[in-house]
Amino acid sequence: MFNSSWKIIEIVRDSSKYLINNEGKILFSENNFTDLLNFEFECFDESTDTIFTIKYRMKDPSYMVSVPAGNFNVLNYKGDLNFFIYNNFAPLIPNRTLNRYYAPYVGKILHTYYYALAPHTFERRLVRYNVANK
Repeated sequence: MFNSSWKIIEIVRDSSKYLINNEGKILFSENNFTDLLNFEFECFDESTDTIFTIKYRMKDPSYMVSVPAGNFNVLNYKGDLNFFIYNNFAPLIPNRTLNRYYAPYVGKILHTYYYALAPHTFERRLVRYNVANK
């Protein structure tokens, strides 16, 4: 982030109505609103104790979202983030939701995320875009 070198952040492709990244993980579906599409977890080093899990599903139905690039009818690839770090039988960090909103013919327009120990929600919002003609 702080050096001057650039790298590819994410490469995605369409695979039978699913958006797949270069590691084969499902990042979006336009029609599967029932199945668990992706599951992630993190464990302590050299331990089987789980720090958190994230379960990703598509959230139905679609709705409108406003970003600087405009208003879009979107579908949400929603991640339910559950922490398992406890202090006196209460979670130290509250469970959270990660949202990735996608608009037809545009792509990802809004992405919410967190840092584990930060209480704030961070967002990446689409500022501008260009759809190239064939």
